[in-house]
Amino acid sequence: MGQVPSRITGKLVMPFQVVFTGCARDDFDRREGIKHLSEKFKLSFQQINKLLASGKSVIKKVDDRHMADKLVTKLWNAGWHSEIRNDQEVILTTASWPEDAALTVHAGQGAETSVEAEQPRNTTLAGEDCSVVVPQSWSVLQDLNRSAVLQAGDLALNQYLVVLKQNASDIAVANGVEDYCAAQIAQCANRVSAAEILVRATPLDREDCMGAFGEVSAEVAGIAVQYLIACVKFGDTIYTMFLWCERKDFEAVRTDFWNIAHGFTVEPPRPSGSNSADQSSPETHTSEELAT
Repeated sequence: MGQVPSRITGKLVMPFQVVFTGCARDDFDRREGIKHLSEKFKLSFQQINKLLASGKSVIKKVDDRHMADKLVTKLWNAGWHSEIRNDQEVILTTASWPEDAALTVHAGQGAETSVEAEQPRNTTLAGEDCSVVVPQSWSVLQDLNRSAVLQAGDLALNQYLVVLKQNASDIAVANGVEDYCAAQIAQCANRVSAAEILVRATPLDREDCMGAFGEVSAEVAGIAVQYLIACVKFGDTIYTMFLWCERKDFEAVRTDFWNIAHGFTVEPPRPSGSNSADQSSPETHTSEELAT
């Protein structure tokens, strides 16, 4: 469609385009940036994945430059670089801003000026060879799954995490992590009652590893629950995270689950010759006994 003439001047009005670049600020944790995209911009898992995978994307067209500036500032304070374009010309890019620009840019125009004050308190929990950043109320748990390398959650809120791992050389999947994740999702759905696959295996946007995720709803002991299942591959090992809670609470904790999946980290392998707890071949793990 062509540009619409201004009703006042009769001239063509070229809207300002706000472009999300997909690049996180140098001094900003990418996981926190993803969390802010969900919380501040109300984006779903799928929308964030699509946005990050698409590179530079026009996310807003406005006729008012002031509105474009406010959105750029909001993205900056959320940890992301962006641009303003007019008729394909880049007229502003935050890539050239100093890292303390958010303290002064557009001050007095309603822009956000403090990120730290809005960040919820988190804690880091460690497993056998991995760790996750979780809400402060979570703790390490026992007896959720006998094969887990990490078990955690909040018993009062019925929110849980189980992490299993699998040697990639022990499995045969055509398309790597995404196929493996699809198999884990299907296996979970086959082992619980009233199961429905809500989101099939979808690539998980992480810079440090390959990953995929999906969602399943089910009933466990007569309670409606919903799972987020995420698989990530580090070296020769695939880790599968099963995160679940009561279905009625899932949307409220979706951001926390999403951040856990993105923030999962693995310890570097020990040097050869060092003592290890177990040199035997790993078992082939399944998603059974996740919600007991």
